[in-house]
Amino acid sequence: MANWFSLFRFLRFCYVTDSLFLSFLVQSFPFLFRFLRFYYHRPTIPVAIGNLTKLQKLILYDNQLSGEIPTTIGNLKNLQVIRAGGNKNLEGPLPQEIGNCSSLVMLGLAETSLSGFLPPTLGLLKNLETIAIYTSLLSGEIPTKLGDCTGLQNIYLYENSLTGSIPSKLENLKNLENLLL
Repeated sequence: MANWFSLFRFLRFCYVTDSLFLSFLVQSFPFLFRFLRFYYHRPTIPVAIGNLTKLQKLILYDNQLSGEIPTTIGNLKNLQVIRAGGNKNLEGPLPQEIGNCSSLVMLGLAETSLSGFLPPTLGLLKNLETIAIYTSLLSGEIPTKLGDCTGLQNIYLYENSLTGSIPSKLENLKNLENLLL
């Protein structure tokens, strides 16, 4: 079987519907994936997701996910897009390791049960253009360091329990088109 899979060395897109097969692929061929769309209603995001270091797009929306986003997400330095909205049982804090995803352009985690504070490490995401974590359970203040994401065009953080004022550092966001709090 391993020889058969060697034919996939140039694989760029994978659409997976079977969670057992996905686990095998992640463990056996972590270097293959550039785009991964999960659609298998797995209960949690696997910790092994951090092994897919070439991954550029992670699409997980509306998968009935539960549990927390694993801290291993921070291993995905080539990741450009995260779309995991619509998973009402995805909970816990947004891991501070998200700041290690230096290629991230789109962070879409809307309509989840993510809670706690937005990590200040979001300010490390210099390529970030859109952050969409609305209709969730976030609390605390908008981190001042978000103003360091000078490429930000869209901030959607409405329908949370955020407090405090809008950080003055957001004035640095010259490309900002939409600010919904």
